[in-house]
Amino acid sequence: MGSSGSMSFIGTVGVVAQQGNQAVTTYPDPPTSIATSSSGDYNYAMLVEPTRAVYPNAVVDSDRSLDGSEFSRTGETTATAAVNWDASDFNTWVNNQAGAIQIYCGGYMRTSRSTVSPVWSGQNMLSSLSNGCSIAFSTNGTWKTVQDCTTMPSSGLNEQGFTSGEQITFSFGGGRGGITTPAAGDTMEWEIKVINDTSDTYILKVEVDWV
Repeated sequence: MGSSGSMSFIGTVGVVAQQGNQAVTTYPDPPTSIATSSSGDYNYAMLVEPTRAVYPNAVVDSDRSLDGSEFSRTGETTATAAVNWDASDFNTWVNNQAGAIQIYCGGYMRTSRSTVSPVWSGQNMLSSLSNGCSIAFSTNGTWKTVQDCTTMPSSGLNEQGFTSGEQITFSFGGGRGGITTPAAGDTMEWEIKVINDTSDTYILKVEVDWV
């Protein structure tokens, strides 16, 4: 410890710099990661777009879309976006227009490897939802095996990020009298994983608290 009163530890898994009561952890750069573009902002992140209807009539919920800035690294090969979504405002956006929507995720696999062979998938869907709502990975979509999956429904093109077709289906409760949407206090989370060349893996998690 020097005269500044700060201490740092350097190891194989990262660097922890402690200054006063604040600790900052950094991690090594892995050979493969998920990003929102091929370069620049944001690495260790992805795009997320809740979307009502399908091309060419897709309507994206911009208030709950993620541009990648929400993610923070939690390990060498993991990062998480923990976000709050307003249940009342979401209900206004849905406007009783559909019994379900799609949540699309998209991104770009960055790699320093000579082999570029991405396999995208979704995993570890967990939720605690009320009012008859549910969320699940769709069985009506095909996960892509290309490096660039950054084109999303908001582009106006018939593209859905990491999948062709459906990806994450968020279903509402209710019936003919009107749909019901999540309530404050509900939660849900999911992960997107990429594997490159059968060995390198990177995982992004989204954690949603409804408020």
